[in-house]
Amino acid sequence: MRRTPRRREIQAGATTELVATMSKGARLALLLHGELLDEDHAAWNLLERHQKPLFSRQAFAFISLVGPDGLVRPVNFFPPQVPIQEHRIALGQEATSGLLRSGNHRLRVEMPGGRVVEEDILLIDGETTRIQLELP
Repeated sequence: MRRTPRRREIQAGATTELVATMSKGARLALLLHGELLDEDHAAWNLLERHQKPLFSRQAFAFISLVGPDGLVRPVNFFPPQVPIQEHRIALGQEATSGLLRSGNHRLRVEMPGGRVVEEDILLIDGETTRIQLELP
């Protein structure tokens, strides 16, 4: 849904009707299949050497959407599957996002070791789009 600026003259003492159509938003239900690779384990080890881990060593992925405008937006899942990390989901478990902007997007899944999977998706206003991805 695009935003279109509109100008409306409002006269003193007159009643002016304004109608706005609001997007319902869309949701993403995502299920990732795959395993942690050696690169992912190495990234975990590096993280633990430099800071206290904020979450468990459960296999997880960072999820974002790249919109038509090229901006990368993290996708938040509720309730978070990884404490303090709403934009990460566990492998092998379906997670449903909060409300997202409907339309065409590029789904981006990134593992801790740098492995990236991308897929074009269409999020439909008022609906939940279910996606299953296999990590290479």
